[in-house]
Amino acid sequence: MDKKDLQKAFGKNLKKYRLKGKRSQEQIALAGNTSTTHIGELERGERCPSLDTIFKLSKILNVTPAKLLDFDTNFYTDEESYMIVMNVLDRIPDNNRLKLARIFERFAELYEEDLKK
Repeated sequence: MDKKDLQKAFGKNLKKYRLKGKRSQEQIALAGNTSTTHIGELERGERCPSLDTIFKLSKILNVTPAKLLDFDTNFYTDEESYMIVMNVLDRIPDNNRLKLARIFERFAELYEEDLKK
């Protein structure tokens, strides 16, 4: 797992806990005396948070710093994830690919609903 993967994993957790707390990026930025651009960059994995930032965000989100840093070390990049899905699809007969695509689609919907909780 390289630095970029770690940043993306942190960003996913940050967004998950922000949405769980029903807070906007603007609210988090205001509470943390920073900009919405900075929060967005952190959530997208474009910036690496400092230790101070991690602790500040954990306090704002009312979670432990460990929760923000608790992510799967087998995190895949978008390209790796795409290749895994394509390899699976290659093994599925043509007439069943649409069924599998619908399963992926439903899984994504459930995942998005879970993030909003």
